[in-house]
Amino acid sequence: MRCLAGLVLWVWLTAGAGASPCEPGARLDYPLSEVLSEEAWSYAVEAITRDDIPPDPDPALHNAGAFAAVMRERSAALPEPLADLPYLILLWEKTTYPDPLYSLTYMQPSTVMPEIVAAAERHGLSAEARYLRTPLTLWPDWDAGPAERMADRAALDGGLRGLALRAASTALHGSEPRILAATEALIASDPDLAAEFEARRQGADRHRRLDHLAWRLISECLADWWTPEEADAAFAEMGPAQADILLMHFFLAESFNGSAHQYFYNSSGTMAPQLAALLDRIGLSDHAAAVRQGMAVFPAPYPRDTDARREIMATFSEAQDDALYAITAWADDGMILEAMARLAEESGLMPR
Repeated sequence: MRCLAGLVLWVWLTAGAGASPCEPGARLDYPLSEVLSEEAWSYAVEAITRDDIPPDPDPALHNAGAFAAVMRERSAALPEPLADLPYLILLWEKTTYPDPLYSLTYMQPSTVMPEIVAAAERHGLSAEARYLRTPLTLWPDWDAGPAERMADRAALDGGLRGLALRAASTALHGSEPRILAATEALIASDPDLAAEFEARRQGADRHRRLDHLAWRLISECLADWWTPEEADAAFAEMGPAQADILLMHFFLAESFNGSAHQYFYNSSGTMAPQLAALLDRIGLSDHAAAVRQGMAVFPAPYPRDTDARREIMATFSEAQDDALYAITAWADDGMILEAMARLAEESGLMPR
């Protein structure tokens, strides 16, 4: 898109997979995959906090040794039949990215690539293991470390070895559902572990659930758009609650990422008039006034066309830019986020 993620367990997984978030009255489940993403993130976070392993001098690989230690300790802490779980979770999380083998070849996760390959083999992922072995074949001295491979990257990209690596990465990315199924099956094989992950799923806070809802609405319900006419048609195709949630989501996502200035610069700013009207309608009149103040920095009538808006912004003075940056405060106060969560709950859209 040009505009701006045991038996009971298996029944739940099957039920949640087919639900569509696009229609009024949609009922959604918060999936186990979100818990797996949090678990994968925890490996990296723990590695950052380790001070018992010397850091790599390369900032990009600073915690590579600590990351390998964390993964091996997480695995060793599990009963032997479950010891592969951290490696499967890490592998699945990397396959959610367009280029899974980049991280598994050049970054911290590459330090446990042999363990990932072995885990994939043990859990019926033989094709995936074959793709994973491609970088291991290209760098026979794998233990030399990720910095050595990173140094080769520029020369590799333009040759046959680079083509082989990209082809394997593309194939691995397409294996995401199989890797997820194998990971879920391993969790389901142990009742205590299944109960633990189910408790974590049920305990997810409303903001995590809201993030998941917004991601599904964007990926499944919002048509590709760029022009104002395309934007209006795309939002009109959704249920009204879904459209309202996304209007607020885009303002917050852009503002949190690069300030309200970025909101107006990107295609999200096409919907600024609709956002202001929505904020008035739900009782956030001060926030609506702030959005309109941003619109007033532009010549009237407000240019909904993104290309036209960008041309105008290229001529802005420092004061005009600062006026747009200042509106970020209205995203930061939490009231729009709370309104989004309340709307998701009242409409029944909040994933359960």
